[in-house]
Formats: sequence, structure tokens, C-alpha cells
Amino acid sequence: MVGAENSKAWVRGVEELVVVGAATLEVSGALDAPAPYDPDDWQFEMDSIRLDVGDGPAKLQGTPLGLVLESMEPQAGATTVIAHTGEAPIELSLSEVLADDDVRLFTVIGEQEITFALARMDGEVLAALAVE
Repeated sequence: MVGAENSKAWVRGVEELVVVGAATLEVSGALDAPAPYDPDDWQFEMDSIRLDVGDGPAKLQGTPLGLVLESMEPQAGATTVIAHTGEAPIELSLSEVLADDDVRLFTVIGEQEITFALARMDGEVLAALAVE
């Protein structure tokens, strides 16, 4: 359950619990302080929406990608964010990502694993992200 330590989180009508291991997303590149993205570190910056990443709409929580990257201190010459999807990577303008809180990293909790998606708060899924 994402947000278990968050005062905004609550659960009702539980019928089954499945325990899956924690997951992080590797973030690297032209950053002075690169680090894996760990959703537990960003609980208070998350907002949730209903998002369809392939298995039907589900309520998912997402952190603004710009905030995550700002915390990792992009280098002065950095201009592009490349998201590796397991297929063709997608490219976004770093300046647009830093200025747009609607571009978010969403935590996708599956039956057996946690993965991530890059999407907008209006529900547009940009990419399912490859977890290594």
C-alpha cells in the first residue's frame, strides 16, 4: 500500500492482502546527485488519479517528475529527459518537465511486482517505465 505512513492514506473493505517487494526506479545522467527514485521518499508530494496503464483504470499515485529531477540537481548543460521504456525510449524537454507539475512518475502496484509509469495528471500515459 503506497502511503501507509502518510496521514492521507486509509483503507476500507479489504478482501485480500498480497505482499510484494519494494521497488525503485534508476535515475541517472547529467545530474550532480543522481539516485534511485523511491516512492516512499516522495509520499507527501504525491497526488492520485485514475490511470489506465494497460489493465484498466486504477487509482494510482504520482510524484511530479520535475521535483524528483530538481532534487538530483540537473547539470547546467542538461536539456533532455530520456525515459527508457523497454521499447523505444521517449524524450521530453527538461525545461518543460521542470516547469510542469502535471508530468508525474506513477507507482503501479501489480499482482506480483511494483512498476512505474510516466503520465500526465489528465490521464495521458506517456510510457510504462522499465525497471532494472
